[in-house]
Amino acid sequence: MTSSARSFRDLVTDAHDGKLKLPAFQRGWRWRTDKVIKLFDSLRQGYPIGALLFLKGENELLAPRTFEGAHVQAPDKAADFLVLDGQQRLTAGIHLLYATGPRQYYLRLDRLFELCCSKKINFEIKEEVIQFVHDLDETDSYISARPRTVDPRSQLVKKHLLCTSLLADSTELNLAILDYVAEYSDRRDFAYRLIVPFFSLAKTDTVPVIEIEATTQIESISRIFTTLNTTGQMLTPFELVVSILFPKDIDLTQEIKDFREKGKYYESMDGTGEILLQTIAMLGGKEPKKANLPKTINAEIYTTYKESAFQSLEALGKFLTDNLGAALDSKGVDMVPYDAIYAPMALALKEINGRNLKGLDKLNAEKKLARWYVGSALSQRYQEGVHNKQVRDYEDFKLWLNNDSSVPSWLTEVTIPRLLRHSPNGAIGKLIRGLINYRNPKDPVSSNGIGFRPGAFPTEKHHIFPKKYLPTMAGWNKGDQGDVILNLMFLESETNRRWINGNPADHVQEASNNHGDAIIAENYRLQFIDRTAFEVLKRPSKSKEDFEEFVLLREKSIQDHIAASFNFTMAGVEEINDEEDEPED
Repeated sequence: MTSSARSFRDLVTDAHDGKLKLPAFQRGWRWRTDKVIKLFDSLRQGYPIGALLFLKGENELLAPRTFEGAHVQAPDKAADFLVLDGQQRLTAGIHLLYATGPRQYYLRLDRLFELCCSKKINFEIKEEVIQFVHDLDETDSYISARPRTVDPRSQLVKKHLLCTSLLADSTELNLAILDYVAEYSDRRDFAYRLIVPFFSLAKTDTVPVIEIEATTQIESISRIFTTLNTTGQMLTPFELVVSILFPKDIDLTQEIKDFREKGKYYESMDGTGEILLQTIAMLGGKEPKKANLPKTINAEIYTTYKESAFQSLEALGKFLTDNLGAALDSKGVDMVPYDAIYAPMALALKEINGRNLKGLDKLNAEKKLARWYVGSALSQRYQEGVHNKQVRDYEDFKLWLNNDSSVPSWLTEVTIPRLLRHSPNGAIGKLIRGLINYRNPKDPVSSNGIGFRPGAFPTEKHHIFPKKYLPTMAGWNKGDQGDVILNLMFLESETNRRWINGNPADHVQEASNNHGDAIIAENYRLQFIDRTAFEVLKRPSKSKEDFEEFVLLREKSIQDHIAASFNFTMAGVEEINDEEDEPED
């Protein structure tokens, strides 16, 4: 076994060309786009991405195969090495440097320029540019993944999108920048003093490569692979803060555990410990950006604000649970649209409580807080550029507290969107599940109290038109969507087991064995299924048209409730697709 250091750029080229291949026993490509983006950010910054493990030669017993995105002639080449550990990183590298994957990756030049303007970067001062580049990371949404196109370069002038494959070739990069600057002459310094020198991937840092001799036994290869397999990911910000505080006699990991045991709500709010650290940062007047927590959290700030941060989060957990059905006192329930809202909203509630408001004044302040929460979900506000919005939204909220007419500008633009295509697990789906939970629903059959709160009977989510029933309806086509929030309700676990399949009319009929029609209809109404929609469910045979009629009726009930309760107006007829996995512009 020997070790060496090689350029990651050269290794990606070898993987693309077929000089590096994979053994058949390796699982396929499985990285999501967010991991590819994180790898790009590490390469740009020159951060270590972990060692790679190679086997010399092309071993027929391991059935060599090419990387996803490799050149069409790659299978015809004999491999110099088989990659035992490094498939995900090298495949991601192929997608970034050659743009041959199912997704292509682009620098969002408009986003980068916006960030530079907001920080008032003077491109002629190199130190300012270097500091900007250093502070930038993937959470700033400066890079995005798009469906593959034949000519990715065409996106540059039209949409300010610079494909990462152009960054890998200095000649192509300079030609592309010439075209861009010709169209946007005011961005010349931005392009030549920031993009070209600091985002080029023509050269990359070296990575450690461990090479195993070709004569190594197959059993040993398998054992080495299992033992040494790594991901190339860096330590999380929380783990870095742990290491920073430990020499100061602060065991952060243990203290987070203590807070979770001590609190009623905190455990459900902060799975990593980073929410507490963000709240501490904001209390200390620092920015809450997760990537910068190792720089902003020191022993003094942590010790000064940890208890206040914990208490503020606990108070917020109670508020969201009691007023918006967030169920943060129940384990394993995910009904908060964005965890990014916790830190700024905890400080906002602390501000309200610190003013000792009474009666209508306190009610008015809490209504503003609830409107902020609902508005952020409806507009999917915290899908990108999060940390800047956290600080700004908190400051705007304080102004709003002082003056009813100082409504945050972003909030005045929020409208209630169409709900037809929203999934149960997106921001709006989570919001609606919380609103149902807040209404203390009852099971249609037993009339027992259900939902996610102490004292409720065991509750499960249920598709009103079950997944297996939908394809049996006339007019239902393969690919039609039934897993949407408007087709979801809560049931007692016992009822859900019986109703997992079948016609909703049969379910209503079973409920009628225990209760009169008025009681059953009321139990459905509590879950935003009004009398007209309830009558649709009672129809003996159903078609796709019945399903569509039902979801339209339920959509209106939910929209009317949000409008009346939180003072938002309806949007137009355009639907918003709640796909949060890969945010767009």
